[in-house]
Amino acid sequence: MLPTIYDASKQEILEIIQAGGKGLKPAGQAIQPVTAALLRLPDDQAATIVQTCDLLFSAVLSYEQAQFDIDAARDGITLVTARMKAGRALGIVEALFHGPTARLLYIALDRAPIAYFELSEGSPALNIIKRTYDANGTK
Repeated sequence: MLPTIYDASKQEILEIIQAGGKGLKPAGQAIQPVTAALLRLPDDQAATIVQTCDLLFSAVLSYEQAQFDIDAARDGITLVTARMKAGRALGIVEALFHGPTARLLYIALDRAPIAYFELSEGSPALNIIKRTYDANGTK
């Protein structure tokens, strides 16, 4: 039996977390706009999509904080450290848009478009909507 997109995504999410991806803290969870109720899917499927969106939103927050830190850096070490944090966050974003999690992000866009657009505006520079369509061969 072939694994479902949800089963494959759970493994990919685990691998991303093991590679340095971070989940959201309660404050981030409170403002992450894509919720299970908006997706109108069975609980287990919605939970996997929300977890994927949580990872994406966490990476968006980390990326934007790193950009702020780059601009505020007063010495070389601080600057390089901030650039490395931005690189890690960008790597997580890239990882989420390759493999089965890319499809889950498209489902989030399809099922909860307003919330997903809200999430994407956390970092306009990352072009989340365009990445979502490009990763899924649409639009």
